[in-house]
Amino acid sequence: MSTKEISPISASAPTSVAFVHNFLDEYGLDPYEFRVYAHMVRRTGGKPDGVCFASLTKTAKICHMSVRKAQQSLKVLLKANLLTQTKRKGRTDEYRVIPASEWVPSADLKEIRKAVASRVKETSTVEESESMT
Repeated sequence: MSTKEISPISASAPTSVAFVHNFLDEYGLDPYEFRVYAHMVRRTGGKPDGVCFASLTKTAKICHMSVRKAQQSLKVLLKANLLTQTKRKGRTDEYRVIPASEWVPSADLKEIRKAVASRVKETSTVEESESMT
């Protein structure tokens, strides 16, 4: 292939595929939270009335992380009010993005992560002790 030839992928790909506002970039999400949030924004079109129906397993796979890490990241995003979740019995949950004006202050992220992590540890301990009986 000469340097003037363009592969079919290159010819159809946009020159820029993302813009990340400095408010999000500097908000303080960890790489996993950032990736899950970006996925949710893509799936909802970034609109408050947009809905993401992706399963946790599919979200984890697309975001290249474990299901547990995706779940933990989602919990942080929900507690920080970047997303809302509507539980649907027998179906995948619905997620919607929240306007940045309604997010909790970024200074609260550390405490939110601690709370989520302690709940994950409590759940793991309960599950482990139940499986031993």
